[in-house]
Amino acid sequence: QVAWNKEWGRDQVTQVKDSSQLKNRKSTVRGIMWNHSEQRWHIILMVAGFKVNRRFEPEDDSDEASSKAFEEAKVFLEALTKAKAEIEKEPDKTKATAMAKERFSMR
Repeated sequence: QVAWNKEWGRDQVTQVKDSSQLKNRKSTVRGIMWNHSEQRWHIILMVAGFKVNRRFEPEDDSDEASSKAFEEAKVFLEALTKAKAEIEKEPDKTKATAMAKERFSMR
């Protein structure tokens, strides 16, 4: 990891955790999953043929920080589900996909 950072002009050293040090968490909400290798909550949902992909990273390794990130993911998923229902009412599929891209593309 240190060599990679130097190659890309970074001076800091990235601390890499052994897989045994990574937390394993379970989601209680369908559509939200814990990404073990990234150590963050992950949402993937198709909206009118457009993949919406969001991650919610805890501030630290604590259970409280993970719970806070999970709550943020739940709020986002609820809003995303409502928007999906609205967008997919559009009869023109091309327009619906454009609406989803405009609304959910990362900028």
